[in-house]
Amino acid sequence: MRKVFLIHFCVLLTACASVPGPHPLYVNKVSIVNHTADPLNNVRLDVANSGGVVSCGYIAVDSECSAGFPRLEYQGNPVTVSWQQSGNNYRSEPAIVQPGEGLRSGDEVDAVVAVLPAGEIRIYFSRQP
Repeated sequence: MRKVFLIHFCVLLTACASVPGPHPLYVNKVSIVNHTADPLNNVRLDVANSGGVVSCGYIAVDSECSAGFPRLEYQGNPVTVSWQQSGNNYRSEPAIVQPGEGLRSGDEVDAVVAVLPAGEIRIYFSRQP
């Protein structure tokens, strides 16, 4: 009876565990990189459901702004990025970052937001060395 209870408990625990998709990853740094021909102002990344925010007042051309924090398990929450550039306001649609190929369960990664020309962004994970 005890073995049956233990197996049942383990199955329930596994079923209820919060797993961020196929690859639980750990993030402890966000970098916002300016790949455009003009500086970025008032850049803000908002993480839905967690209240997480990363903001940078100014990012020069071909530069980046980074924020480090204690290691967090990636939960797969949608992120939204907003910024100002050349007198225009930009805001991305909420997006869930998908782990790329080559990342393994337990990897520590940096989240990278690449701001591209024409108001486009690309968000991805980069494995830490």
